Parts: sequence; C-alpha cells; structure tokens
Amino acid sequence: MLTKDLIRFRNLKGTIKPTWIKKNDDTAFSLADCLVTLFEQHIGSTKRALQEQTGRLLENCPLNNQVAKGLTKLMWDRCRFAEPANEDMIAQRDQVFESANALMAQGPWPSLEAYREAVAAQQQTKPAELDQQLYSDLEMYQPLEAVREITGDKLIARYNAALVQSLLLQAESVTITLPVKDLAVLRDLFRHLKFHQLMVAVKDTAEGYQLTLDGPLSLFQQTKRYGMNLARFFPALLHQKKWSLAAEIRIRGKKPGVLLVDQSHKLQPYTQATGAYVPESFELLIQSVQEKVPGWQAEAGTKSLQLPNGDFVFPDFVLTHGDMRVYLELFHRWHRGALRNRLKANLAESGECLILGVDTHLTRDKEMAKELAANAYFQSFGFSFRDIPTVTKLKPILKRLAE
Repeated sequence: MLTKDLIRFRNLKGTIKPTWIKKNDDTAFSLADCLVTLFEQHIGSTKRALQEQTGRLLENCPLNNQVAKGLTKLMWDRCRFAEPANEDMIAQRDQVFESANALMAQGPWPSLEAYREAVAAQQQTKPAELDQQLYSDLEMYQPLEAVREITGDKLIARYNAALVQSLLLQAESVTITLPVKDLAVLRDLFRHLKFHQLMVAVKDTAEGYQLTLDGPLSLFQQTKRYGMNLARFFPALLHQKKWSLAAEIRIRGKKPGVLLVDQSHKLQPYTQATGAYVPESFELLIQSVQEKVPGWQAEAGTKSLQLPNGDFVFPDFVLTHGDMRVYLELFHRWHRGALRNRLKANLAESGECLILGVDTHLTRDKEMAKELAANAYFQSFGFSFRDIPTVTKLKPILKRLAE
C-alpha cells in the first residue's frame, strides 16, 4: 500500500482523479524492470545493503520522485526478511568482542583486514559472515530471504491499483455498480467481500446491481483494519468485465471529493482470481459442525437469498440435515448497520431459515444489546461469537431445528 505522501491525485471541482502511470511512460516501465531485477539479485543481502542500492538507483532516475518512491515502496512490501537465528545475540556479541579484544592485545597487526580475518578465523567463519551473524538481530542487518514474484509490467499495474486502494483508506462510503444481471458475478464478488469481512447492501436495479459499502471513516472503531480490508478487496473488482466505483474521500488537510473509477480506466488485475477460496476459519467451523453436530453437514455459502424487504443476502454458510436446508450469516464488529437492517427485514416471513451470528464486540454495545434482546427472531435463531465463530453456540440452534 502507498503512504499518504506517495498518493498522486488531482481534485478537479470535487472529482478526485488519480495520476496513473500511462502505458507510454517508458521511463516508469524501465524503472519498474530495474527495481524487480535489483530486489531479486539482492536476496541474501542485508536490508541496509538493499536500501543503499535502491537509494543510488533513485538518485539517478529521471522519473518523478514521488512515482519512483511509490514503486520502490511496493517492492519493499513484497519482501520477507529472515528472523535472527539466535535469540541470545547480545551474549554472543559480548563473547566475540571479548575474544577480539584479546587478539588486539597480541598486536600490532599489519592491517585492519588482517585483524578482521583473525577475529573471523577464531569464530570459524569469514569476516563478512561474522558481521552478518553479529548484527542479524538488528533490522538493518537482517538478510532478504525472499521477494514475492512480480514482473515490471505487473508492478506498474500494482502501482495504479494502489493509488485507488490508498484513497479508499480515506473513504466515507463506497458504491459499486455492476451493469450485468448475472448472479454468478455477484456471488464471486461476495466471496471476496466475506473473506475480507466486509458487509454490503445490494440493490437490484434495471441495469444490474448496486453495492453499497461503509467506508472506514464512517465507523467509530477499528477504522484502520476495516480500511485495509476494503483496500485489499479492490483488486477482486478488476477481474470483472464491467464495473464502476464511486467513493466519498476525505483526506485531512485537503478538500473532500468523489473518487470515480470504472473499467474504462483499464486498470489491469495483478492478482490471480481466487475462485471459490474458503478462509481457514470457515473450514474449521465446517469441520466442527460435521464432527460435533450429528446429522448436520456444512459448506461455504454459494446461494443468494432475497429478503422480504428486497435486500440480497449471500450467507456465509449453508447447513443441511437431510432435506432441511438453513443458512448462517456472520456479522463482525464493523457490521452494525448491516445487522440493524437484517433485524428489520422480517426474516420470519422470508420462507428461509437464516441464522445470525454476531460478534461480541456488537453484543456488548448497550444499544445493540437492547435491539437484539427485543428481537424475537434473533432470540430464536441468533448467537454471539468472539472474533471467530465456533460450533458451541450454533449447536443448540441446529439441534432444535432437527427435532
């Protein structure tokens, strides 16, 4: 992700326009290729050595400094540095320094290099390797272990998408329009929304579907985490053929505006389509249901339900017991508005059984707790969970339904 100082955009009469890297910007594409090569060649080198090399590269680069730093930041985000192998590095350094002082007393030495060779030989290693061992617990001396694979072209695509993602971190609300009448498209996006714990209201229009999400700035808590989830969801939208996004953006110290992006801007996807990926926490609940609730089977939800109030719901799970089929929808700490809408949706008249799982961060809120206590449907088909749902609270509801 790009930091605030690296986001390039213009605010033209209230419309926010990111300053993307264009296809004909040979300088930017050349730098992207150089950065990818540089980072790959420095696997095994220290963070300090890599910083020195990237600094030299940027000093001699004719590209806009803000763009160059942005591309470099995205490459740093792809790095994994090795953890220190020895937890007691301070004691090890003290032992080496003590031995080195003893060697120094045996001098004079013909040169500094000869002395360093003797110290390293005493530790049965070489000078460069000894330096790395002694300071590997310090951040600047940690070696680069791996770089997530990417090409120069993909790095440019990643940068252009990152401009949007970083702006979404400052969003108050987000509206996505899909000008298609294909529920399969909607299901695919909802898998990504659920994976990132985002809740959305869906409106069926004459042209297609309209999705409305809260932005991180509309929440009272956990705004940073929610904002990151929203930003990480955005690349999934790039796999759609037709789409548009409108977001109200407020950046401190700057005029507010509306970010408008759609498929005509030709942002290229840089991630693989995940298909029907099921999060690990979902897998654990599915396995627990099948092991601990006799006669019940569970799987990740793939079907949409339309409620009496017109809302579309894509439940997280579908649970079956013989011919009986029920659904489970989860509401996390930032899904207060969506939960309230669900409580008002006359679920008892929907013709389907939708079980509601609510994060305890919501149930501990006094106003929300009163609403849940007063809702007869939730009292019969609702339960609370802490961070990750378990089968313990769900089991009594399923046993009662099977009777």
